[in-house]
Amino acid sequence: MKDLPVPHAEIDAKVRIDLIRAIHERTAPPLIVGMLLSVLLAMLLEPYSGARLSYGWLALKLGIGSARLFELHCFRRAEARGDDTEHCHRNYAWLMMVDGLLWGALALVFMSTGSVVLDALLRTIVAGVASVGLFTVIGSFTLGALFVTSVLTPALVGMYVADDPLSLAIGVLVGVVYGGVLCFEAWRAQKTILEALRLRHLNAWIADQHRRSLRLAQQSSAAKTRFLATVSHELRTPLNGILGMAQLLRRTPLDTAQQAQTDVIAQSARHLRSVIDDILDLARVEAGRLQIEAAPFDLRQTVQAVIRLLMPLAEERQLRLELQ
Repeated sequence: MKDLPVPHAEIDAKVRIDLIRAIHERTAPPLIVGMLLSVLLAMLLEPYSGARLSYGWLALKLGIGSARLFELHCFRRAEARGDDTEHCHRNYAWLMMVDGLLWGALALVFMSTGSVVLDALLRTIVAGVASVGLFTVIGSFTLGALFVTSVLTPALVGMYVADDPLSLAIGVLVGVVYGGVLCFEAWRAQKTILEALRLRHLNAWIADQHRRSLRLAQQSSAAKTRFLATVSHELRTPLNGILGMAQLLRRTPLDTAQQAQTDVIAQSARHLRSVIDDILDLARVEAGRLQIEAAPFDLRQTVQAVIRLLMPLAEERQLRLELQ
């Protein structure tokens, strides 16, 4: 069977589908935890920023979180129906970016609460959310960089406008250094995961080609076996006629030379029948139905029969054929 070219485009499409499916499957747990954390943060921020600002932020967070959960539901339904899920993936990216901006707004809108502990907690949460979000979309550098940027950019802006050297230093450290490290890790993870997915689908394609080749080989072997069995059975009919005519001819008055020639004809026919039996045995071997039988035979008679078969050809070519 001729080797088929590797369908790289088909494999890449399957890799993308697997990657999108894995991202959607990992999103729900951290998203729900984030929504619960938003409720807790709104309650903590209310005494410092007022109910309108804190619970307004919470309403936006819960709304975007609910929209993302609904998008996950739509993705599962579209995948179950076999529909195209690219539009779901685009919606996922936009909603994720808005969600990241809302998380980053913690460090921008609620930057100065008057509590050192709470301010430090907000910065830590922003950095942690960026890390968790990157893990959720691991394998996609585009989504990872988009989420990290959307989370850290508002925080960096808030620390820059604070007009405080320490806040600016922290902003540079978090926004540039930490964000750069996260984006670099997202790029490395994408290379590793995509290569692993490609190898998995390539191995699956190779295994499928092997199964097809094996199936074709089995079909070809079965066809050959049927052909051999059919041909051997068809050859028996004229061969039996030759043997019968040879036996009738030996019952007629013959001189010594004619008797020897008749014996050669009969012996040749019996030898041909043995060859046909061997062909049938070959068919039985391939079908797994051959039974080996041990039977005595006369070695001298077998060799003499071979000599009688070959003697006319040797005499025709003026060769001397002897048996010792």
